[in-house]
Amino acid sequence: MKMCRNVAYALTATLTCLTGFSLHVLDVEILEKWLTGQPIGMSYSLSVNLVAALTSIEVGMGLVLLYGLIRPMLTRQSLIARSLVMTLLLLASQGRLLRQPVMNQIVNSPIVGGLKWQLLVHDLVPWLIWMLMCLVLVWAYERFIQPVAVRSRFASDTHSVSQ
Repeated sequence: MKMCRNVAYALTATLTCLTGFSLHVLDVEILEKWLTGQPIGMSYSLSVNLVAALTSIEVGMGLVLLYGLIRPMLTRQSLIARSLVMTLLLLASQGRLLRQPVMNQIVNSPIVGGLKWQLLVHDLVPWLIWMLMCLVLVWAYERFIQPVAVRSRFASDTHSVSQ
């Protein structure tokens, strides 16, 4: 049973981090270049991208642990509501919810000219990435980790009763 639980945690962390990493690469390699008028193409070698993908598991593991800690407070919420809570928490903790978009507009836009749509798109991309990551996280946690935890609790309860 211990192996199944470890596999569930590893699978959830991997799905979460690969979602974020894939979207990040698309953002950096395509969207940012398109917004700035640069030619679209890979900036880094395959080996650099591979190391970046492998080390992104750290983010996935951290998110799984964080969600596991706050999940008991969100049990009555839907999966989408839980994902939004996680997204807001993560964006706010990084200063990307309000601070970064506001500062980017102030620093990079003339006051008279108003909002620059490129900056607005650039600032909304992290929101989208974190939102999709958290949606995958919550779905995978409920799909893979929670059933294992329930089976594990049930097995330990029956074991203690039978003694």
